[in-house]
Amino acid sequence: MKIRLNSLKEGFQTLQSSLAIESIKIEDIVFSRPLDLILKINKGASEIDIKGTVSAFLEKECDRCLEIFEKEFQADFELLLSTSVSGQQYDTGDVISITSDMSEIDIYPFVKEAIVLNLPMKVICKDDCKGLCEHCGTNLNKESCKCKENEIDPRWKTLENFTED
Repeated sequence: MKIRLNSLKEGFQTLQSSLAIESIKIEDIVFSRPLDLILKINKGASEIDIKGTVSAFLEKECDRCLEIFEKEFQADFELLLSTSVSGQQYDTGDVISITSDMSEIDIYPFVKEAIVLNLPMKVICKDDCKGLCEHCGTNLNKESCKCKENEIDPRWKTLENFTED
């Protein structure tokens, strides 16, 4: 998504956009609906401050039960566009140097980075997900398994006779 810098008005403004699923390509991430993007822009004389929020629905696999489910996701990002001081160019993180001849800026890399950095490490379909049985692999959310509950690992069987004196 590109923002036309010369079309921005001085002061605060909000831009909303919907991004097609095909427009965001991130490895191992599947979006189930179009992404919503909200940009809050504050344009001053020498700086443009952009605060963005991207909302999406992801198709993920539960880390406990391995079922595919839809998860709502939101990520925030911020960047500052600044006119270079005395012709000196700089690009440090989220501060980007702009010149008077620049007409637009592509914010796609910042949207992509915000999504990747804010993905949860562990994804669970619901808080009370029971997961899979460690012995037979039955999904315990759907049915109970026939495994013995107190089955002891044979490697620890000899400790059963051990008692403290």
